[in-house]
Amino acid sequence: VAAQQFLNIMFSVPQLSVRLKDIPAAHYKMVNFYTNYWLENRETLINGRFQATNPAGNYPVLSATYQGKVIKAIYEESVVHLADSSIVHLINAKTSPDIFVKCAQARTLQMEVWDCLGQKLVQRELRLNEGLNILQVPPAGMVILNN
Repeated sequence: VAAQQFLNIMFSVPQLSVRLKDIPAAHYKMVNFYTNYWLENRETLINGRFQATNPAGNYPVLSATYQGKVIKAIYEESVVHLADSSIVHLINAKTSPDIFVKCAQARTLQMEVWDCLGQKLVQRELRLNEGLNILQVPPAGMVILNN
């Protein structure tokens, strides 16, 4: 739940008001992981082409695109259309592990799945079918897809 709070500010400049020495060790790992992630991806998150979809649904998917990289945060059960970008980060800002990805054509990608503490859980090749695919990503975790 603490990680989901961080994910709510992912497309802005994060400002945290916690005493790092006073938070639980797991929270510290999460803050460290997502702060470093934000720093490594700030060009995309801040300077990228920002898109918020479905205002009637309270913007369940936010994305930023910059120089061939797409970062999408999914806040509600939604179908995400996979772009042809060379690098796609899908952040699961929901409480369920399913991310629904729709592909215009079948493709094979390299996949990494991370939890919110910065632990890489999966690294393998992924075959996505044309149409709807379901990826398993821990709540507040992410999947990184590369061509």
